[in-house]
Amino acid sequence: MSIVHAPHRGTFYALLVAIIAVISALLFFGFVGAALRRLGLSSELVVSIVLLSIAGSLINIPLMRIKSLVPIVSIKEISIFGVIFRVPSCDVREMTTTVAVNVGGAIVPLFVSAYLLYKYPSVIPIVIAGIVFESFIVYQVARPVPGVGIVTPMIVPPTFAALVGILLGGVEAPIVAYCSGTIGTLIGADLMNLGKVNRIGAGVVSIGGAGTFDGIFLSGIVAVLLS
Repeated sequence: MSIVHAPHRGTFYALLVAIIAVISALLFFGFVGAALRRLGLSSELVVSIVLLSIAGSLINIPLMRIKSLVPIVSIKEISIFGVIFRVPSCDVREMTTTVAVNVGGAIVPLFVSAYLLYKYPSVIPIVIAGIVFESFIVYQVARPVPGVGIVTPMIVPPTFAALVGILLGGVEAPIVAYCSGTIGTLIGADLMNLGKVNRIGAGVVSIGGAGTFDGIFLSGIVAVLLS
């Protein structure tokens, strides 16, 4: 019996994974670029927005600190006449949570929305109605997850933002969908749930904290593509 060794198999798989990752990234940012161009933005501005989103995803700007009492459950062992009993106990510890805003995941999309509203002021009343509707829907499905943050089903915000754009936006449907998706998700998922931050038990809660892959950013992009 002969044994065939493949010393380069690990290198091959690593290269294959790297190629797939690069292709996936190019496809993703290709979709992002296509969505932004549908908003009437120039190619130079699209590239700047994408690069700022990537770089800004590494930057969190602290906004406030919230103190809360967090219950800590522990098991204590008590020995009675040589017999060990495990007794649960609950202590309370004060915890400080820093609320921050992510540049790439929140501030950049909001600046894009502000630019679009400045450029197309006629859609402002429709966008306001869309933001109110989107905020209400997102707030209903958003949930605080301990140790993680405020979580929403990814498909819900862009789907309803796209519906707002299609039903109310007319020829400006992509712009209405983008602004409603970004601002509405920010308000409904994050701002309206600030009172629940003390339930999360995390040291830092970042609005748009996952950078370019956060719900605020994707809500606007996917909404534009769907509309």
